[in-house]
Amino acid sequence: MKNKKGISVMIGYVLLVTIAIIISALVYNWLRGYVPKEALQCPEGVSFFIEDYNYNCTEKNLTLKIKNNGRFSISGYYIYATNSSAQELAAIDLTPYFIESSSQQVVGGAIMFLGGENLKKPGDSWTDKFDLSGASTGASPFPGQVYSIEIIPARSQLEKRKMRFVSCGNAKLKQKLNCAL
Repeated sequence: MKNKKGISVMIGYVLLVTIAIIISALVYNWLRGYVPKEALQCPEGVSFFIEDYNYNCTEKNLTLKIKNNGRFSISGYYIYATNSSAQELAAIDLTPYFIESSSQQVVGGAIMFLGGENLKKPGDSWTDKFDLSGASTGASPFPGQVYSIEIIPARSQLEKRKMRFVSCGNAKLKQKLNCAL
């Protein structure tokens, strides 16, 4: 009699492990459909450049004149800065220092053009201003001096019948800044 009880306990453990494996396989297959297979990317040919800039490091003002020289329109951009010449990756977000205008505003960490998707067409240029002292934007002053900036364009594009906001990391622009007194 004692041997039969031991066998039934072992069968119970085997059934428990088998059921757990089957349930985990079902959950894995169900969740696999929610993870995107490929990252969203911008088409080749998204590009822009800084036509001119003015960086006054004593008054902490930065003015950028940017031109879309690519083949596609863009909806906005992300902008980051470095405050050290030794820092390679720009990690300080400059959107809190952006002086908003009637045609642009900060939305979710990006500077967006108002009035429609992909508003800035190839050949368009615009001027943006940043108050790094924080006086006109309500942000805390920029820590130190800006040595370089990185600008990443973004656009809205149709993916699987839905409009998606896509960051164009492959078209990132990096510019070192010189202080103009």
